[in-house]
Amino acid sequence: MFITERQKKIITLVHKKKLVKIKELCQILEVTEPTIRNDLQQLDQMKKLIQIRGGATILPDNKIDLPLAIRSQTMSKEKKYIAKQVINDIPNDSILFLDTATTVLGIAEEMKNHPEKKLTVITTSFDIMQVLMPCSHISMIFCGGSVDSSEKACVGEHTMKALMQYHADIALIGCHAISKTQGILNGSLALSDVKKRMIKNATTTWLCADHSKFGRSGLITFLEFDKEIKLYTDSLTQEWREFFTNSKVNIHY
Repeated sequence: MFITERQKKIITLVHKKKLVKIKELCQILEVTEPTIRNDLQQLDQMKKLIQIRGGATILPDNKIDLPLAIRSQTMSKEKKYIAKQVINDIPNDSILFLDTATTVLGIAEEMKNHPEKKLTVITTSFDIMQVLMPCSHISMIFCGGSVDSSEKACVGEHTMKALMQYHADIALIGCHAISKTQGILNGSLALSDVKKRMIKNATTTWLCADHSKFGRSGLITFLEFDKEIKLYTDSLTQEWREFFTNSKVNIHY
């Protein structure tokens, strides 16, 4: 697909600012919102940027996560789809670990809409705590420690000691990437340690990842395919379905 001069300018602005709004692009390029939306849709399809609600952001680095504020705005529709699947499958009275992934945050937001499900949630995420604290049907346990302000979460030695005290029925875990050769990966050592502890102390692990995570690489492997995993996603290619055929991964989409 041919890239117009205007679209080249959009790509340059996105790379420079990391995140741009449609209204800002309209002012700079002196075109209408429908024109910009169409450009962003085409550029997203060409994998030149990621179209988000109200604007666009850069493609993630192959190994390092985008900032939390940007990740929370990407793949919104896909995350909502995954959240509804997961909530429907969680048994009443379950004890859950919820990590700091934005897909898992979406699951927490969906929990608010299901007062019939009495759940206990253990987390290190300030965002998840804030979402679920007002919910009378959710019992909250927050594991504190050193604060990672960029991820709005607690990490480190005190957090790990706090997590070691608890056991859960299900660990709801997100990831940065899923690689056939490297396993399931994340971009932060501290957050990977939290994920590993939650997985170790849970009876089952439910991995929640949209289709953009497949076939990517990452910095740190925190989970291998030799462990029994329920994988919740929004879509999966035939190639990946075949790859999981002889693994312990149980696919839901």
